Amino acid sequence: MRATNSLCDKQSMSSTSKAQGLLALCLVLGSGVVSAEDTPPASGGSDALAEVVVTAEKRESSIEKVPISLSAVNQEQLDAQGIKSISDLARTVPGLNALAGVGLDTNISIRGILTNVGAPTTGVYINETPIASRYICFYCGFTSYPQLFDLERVEVLRGPQGTLFGAGSEGGTIRFITPAPSLHSYSGYLRAEVAATEHGALSHETGAAVGGPIIANTLGFRASLWTRTDGGYIDLVDRSTGVITNENSNSQKSYVGRLALTWKAANNLTVAPEFFWQKIDVADRATEWLDAGPLRSFNPLRAPSRDTQRLASLNVTYALASVTLKSITSYFNREQDRVDDYTYSDLAYYGGVATFPPELQNYRSRNYQTTKQDSWTQEFRVTSEGDGPLAVTAGLYFSSGSTSFQQAEIPSDFEGLTQFAYGDTVADVYGEGLVNGANYLEWQTQRDKEAALFGQIDYHITRQLKLSAGTRVASERFSFTDRHDGPEAGGPFSTAERSATSHPVTPRASLSYDQGEAMYYATVAKGFRQGGGNASLAGVSLCASDIQQIYGANAKDVPGTYAPDSVLSYELGAKSRLADGHATVSGSVYWVDWRNIQTNVGLPACGYNFTSNVGSAVSRGFDLQAAVRPLDGLTLSATVAYDDTYNARSLIVNGVYLIHKGTPLAIPDWSGTAGIGYERLLGADLQGYGRVDYQYQSAYTRGYIPGDLAFDAPINDVGASKYASVRLGVRYLGADISLFANNVFNAHPNLGLTQDLLGFGNLRQETLRPRTVGITGTYRF
Repeated sequence: MRATNSLCDKQSMSSTSKAQGLLALCLVLGSGVVSAEDTPPASGGSDALAEVVVTAEKRESSIEKVPISLSAVNQEQLDAQGIKSISDLARTVPGLNALAGVGLDTNISIRGILTNVGAPTTGVYINETPIASRYICFYCGFTSYPQLFDLERVEVLRGPQGTLFGAGSEGGTIRFITPAPSLHSYSGYLRAEVAATEHGALSHETGAAVGGPIIANTLGFRASLWTRTDGGYIDLVDRSTGVITNENSNSQKSYVGRLALTWKAANNLTVAPEFFWQKIDVADRATEWLDAGPLRSFNPLRAPSRDTQRLASLNVTYALASVTLKSITSYFNREQDRVDDYTYSDLAYYGGVATFPPELQNYRSRNYQTTKQDSWTQEFRVTSEGDGPLAVTAGLYFSSGSTSFQQAEIPSDFEGLTQFAYGDTVADVYGEGLVNGANYLEWQTQRDKEAALFGQIDYHITRQLKLSAGTRVASERFSFTDRHDGPEAGGPFSTAERSATSHPVTPRASLSYDQGEAMYYATVAKGFRQGGGNASLAGVSLCASDIQQIYGANAKDVPGTYAPDSVLSYELGAKSRLADGHATVSGSVYWVDWRNIQTNVGLPACGYNFTSNVGSAVSRGFDLQAAVRPLDGLTLSATVAYDDTYNARSLIVNGVYLIHKGTPLAIPDWSGTAGIGYERLLGADLQGYGRVDYQYQSAYTRGYIPGDLAFDAPINDVGASKYASVRLGVRYLGADISLFANNVFNAHPNLGLTQDLLGFGNLRQETLRPRTVGITGTYRF
């Protein structure tokens, strides 16, 4: 590293000719990824890259001194790159993938550890409160991420964080950190935007945040309110006539409000209550039918959804000379209501047809779903302060919550469909008629409780060598209730209850060496997530053959529960700040063993799913990030991540391959970004700037190969994704006006395919929003 520094120090970079000649060499010698945390602040004014302070270890530290593979991005950087959603964020952060799901469902993975069933594998926090949701059933209960407005920063921690952040942080943790109220000065942030999408409707937003002292040095506040409308770009088309029945059907409206207070009750006592509210209304899914043409859908009905979340928290901090005591009390409430169009899936499922037969031309079917999440969390934490060789973080954590789900499918003419399929009445075929017009009714509730003791000790063996070691010991319990009714659910009302307990221990140990301009570390860490329960399929006659194929001729049902799973991660990493702050480089290599995996098992004949602990997997790869500022105002950045995640052994039950050894998980192998930003003074207090960003994600599969039970060739492949954006603007004092273009090349990749049932066609896919151009205005004071 010293040889690299001698070439890339400030003196070597002092001339333009040298800078241009050495830039490529510096990038190669310190190749890495340019992370968002290393880009300069939007206001410019310094020829060095900004240094970032994070709280990834529940204490403030420079990002370059934390022995964790970590990225952080602040609000100015979010604005500069036009990042509005978790999917946008994932395109810029190495090792973070946002995979397209159903409706609002964005499936997040870090380092290949992902799930679409069971407990979450990525911890998601707003400040100190966990908000990640359990998949109580297949594609219901997914996590809803905060909209990205008025944030201090977002931190993405790669690798298991079970010691300090508990269950569910197997792959890593994402933390959305909001600005704290100031007791000393006023500040504000205003943002407005309008944009046009090719083949779509206008989008627009307005938002404002303001804060400052109510009573100087004693009481302060921060309040924000924001709304955004994303114009739709998918047209619903009548399949028989080709006439557009609903233009730009998939519009979305988002609303966010926040109020936070800080009260300095005494010199060493601070009380900070906060309330956060968010609502997202989606008019229809952003799904196109391949045989309908680009950005068109043959769905006869819209599939709207509404997602509302509320978070109330109270932080009490008591600071002494050598320790800080903190209490964090939180309540999180979330409700999602959505309607799915089951018309074509019913025709395939019951009638064995892919299109409308003449006698069912007017058949329609809606599935109504409601998912509710309530959770209380309490953490007591003590953190040592001071400059001595020993630092301690320890605490107690308690949580109690429930996730409930109910659904009702209400078809327009189930009698007609049953007559078409079986030639008889609903009551004669199923032994029960419709229940309040529904052919399928379901209620599920899962309750989770946890108590944990955690701690981490950081000890400086020498001034340069530090040992960090900690563990978390927890006691967790879940109970699960499942109730069904209706002819499709297997006949008259039935109920099932399950419960289980677990006592996970999640240790972490890290050894780091800090030589000033560079820090090297090695980490071993464990991650964990809770088990859960399955709905009974014993009464669903069409599933009997699948269940017997897997579990034997006498099998009647799928397993009632599934067990916890865990990861053990090994990581080597390095971080450096070179050339007097003009270049930053960080990177890590890792190997993760994932055992007893909670996996969705699809039943091809009936289309249902259940969760089982299926085998084990290995995730291995690296992530690199680097930034260089060779000239005042010019910033070059790049990231790259490689992830090879595959099943470590075959799982065979009664001769049936559920999973083959070596089958890759549903994760792209490669992802990367490149960015160029330039700022220049145009006059007194007037600054011009421009930025170009390019992101790439390689193609991958759904995680199955021929011979696996759930392999479905037409929908198995997911395409590569390329995304480019450009922004040009000017700043005058606190005002900023910019023109932008997103998805510049109007890329239209396959981000995920679905069909009604195995072999029935009607292929649908998710894709990127088409090229969008617009203007953004912000003002900061």
